[in-house]
Amino acid sequence: MTQGFQSAGGIPTVARSLAGGLREAGHEVVVFDLATSRSDTVSRRLSSPRSWRLNSVMNVCVDETQLVHVGANGVELEPLRYLPRKELTTQLDRFDVVQVVAGAPALGLAAARSRRPTVLQVATTVAWERSSQLSVTTRNLALWRTMMTRITSHLERLALRRADCVLVMNREMADFVAATCDTIVVTAPPDVDEDRFTPRAAGWDRGGHLLSVCRLNDPRKGLDRLVRAYAKARALSPDLPPLVLAGRGKLPATLATLVNDLDLTGHVQVRSDVTPEELPLLYRAASIYLQASHEEGFGISVLEAMASGVPVIATDTAGTRETVVHGDTGWLVEQTAEVAQDIATRVLAVRSAGGGQMALQARQRAVSMFSKGASLSRTLEVYRSVLAGRSDIQW
Repeated sequence: MTQGFQSAGGIPTVARSLAGGLREAGHEVVVFDLATSRSDTVSRRLSSPRSWRLNSVMNVCVDETQLVHVGANGVELEPLRYLPRKELTTQLDRFDVVQVVAGAPALGLAAARSRRPTVLQVATTVAWERSSQLSVTTRNLALWRTMMTRITSHLERLALRRADCVLVMNREMADFVAATCDTIVVTAPPDVDEDRFTPRAAGWDRGGHLLSVCRLNDPRKGLDRLVRAYAKARALSPDLPPLVLAGRGKLPATLATLVNDLDLTGHVQVRSDVTPEELPLLYRAASIYLQASHEEGFGISVLEAMASGVPVIATDTAGTRETVVHGDTGWLVEQTAEVAQDIATRVLAVRSAGGGQMALQARQRAVSMFSKGASLSRTLEVYRSVLAGRSDIQW
């Protein structure tokens, strides 16, 4: 059970990888993709009495994976999207285990009435995730989102308590879960497809572009900080390769204006809605991977870059502390007012010396610690444990 299964982003990538791995291992998998938007077409909407008669479950097949799209009751209100639905509970009770893959825990509450063991895999909390968003919205919208966040935070605690096991992607989240409830918690970061994301055959290329992959219109990703960092680095090194901003969506007008104001037009390249076939090529051709996020529960793109043999310079977050070894596979930059300058300094340092060695070490860490199948093995052991009623799961 997840949200946005067909979309880009770290959580959908984790969900697709898990579903595919389970199927390859011979297990029957049905994916329940829950509503994420007030305009969801199979939901019952408060503003549309006609929709109250709708059946909120619709079957859709995606390739070889059976996908069930699940609407919500009162979908306009975010917290209602996380509540149990009778139709969904009936479907979940058909299976041996209910696996929830979500950014934050509240989605797990949708499985609360199921009689089956529930494993909840999460990266962060909604409060952590939205702190940077709330600071850049209008007052009225910020008040509304703050209220929704508080309600959702309460639902998160309920979901954590009702799960049989919680898989977390970083140690900070493990501490949060342990302080919130007595549910078994296991630190189990996702893996990366090291056969798909591979280094450049000729080795690390100092002249390769600088790269960042994310949702281009998401303020949490800190692309404004990244553009400013690139401008500072370029001022000191005019031969700096271009910065490629790739990912889902379009660059906001404010960021496009910033690029123009900093005289970076032609040096900052935007690649919107990159295809799955193009993505490994973008990583492979890069010299440095950059991430300036305000918050990351894990950051799957960092791991993809490392598997591609690319040094990483990223802001210090709960997620990057799990993947990047500071000074070995890249650099972690503190979240201070000088973050843009610090990123620029690290970019120039990697280009001047040590980039090739960091590239090798990044690939080695990705393969040794996060190889394809490692996460699946852990997850299957968790399933066996919860089905047997064990409480001694640990790694």
